[in-house]
Amino acid sequence: PRSCSSKAERVTAGNRNVVIELLDAAQARLDHPFLIEPTRTWTYGDVLDRTRSFAAALLDAGAKPGDRVVVQVEKSPDAVALYLACLWAGTVHVPLNPAFTTEERAYFVDDAEPAVVVVDPATTTDPTWLTLGTNGDGTLAQRADALIVGSFLKEEGDWRRSVDASRVAVVFLFSIHKPANQDRPRTDLKIR
Repeated sequence: PRSCSSKAERVTAGNRNVVIELLDAAQARLDHPFLIEPTRTWTYGDVLDRTRSFAAALLDAGAKPGDRVVVQVEKSPDAVALYLACLWAGTVHVPLNPAFTTEERAYFVDDAEPAVVVVDPATTTDPTWLTLGTNGDGTLAQRADALIVGSFLKEEGDWRRSVDASRVAVVFLFSIHKPANQDRPRTDLKIR
């Protein structure tokens, strides 16, 4: 059964973030459409369940609140759930353009010093990185599914805790490009 803490328990002093907004919306709409694909409709409950299981998998992989999670995956409902999972777990989602080459990705991974890296399954053989494909395949999904079957998510304590509303979720706009006269990509960071 899906259960969320009350709004009053999750919101203190008016602090809100994207995950809190999703929880509030999902509470009354668990079976209503949230994301619609040509072959599948994801309900609020589906996305919330995937978000919580991905958050648990990130924590299980060693991420802690405040850690960076570098993500280079194609657009998909699971990519949305992964973004929300990073917020849920209190980690910093560092998105990379899926078109980056292996060398460009290596530059950003080295620079970000992430606790966890999640990439498309076809782009790595590094066994320490998690993978996530557009069809829900990959080691992140496998880890999340194993946690659901195992005790971590079945226990009432760990996965049903509410989101700490005092953690501020910030969305950054990255403009990453490689000027013709430079060997390294250049990052312009703007806070929105």
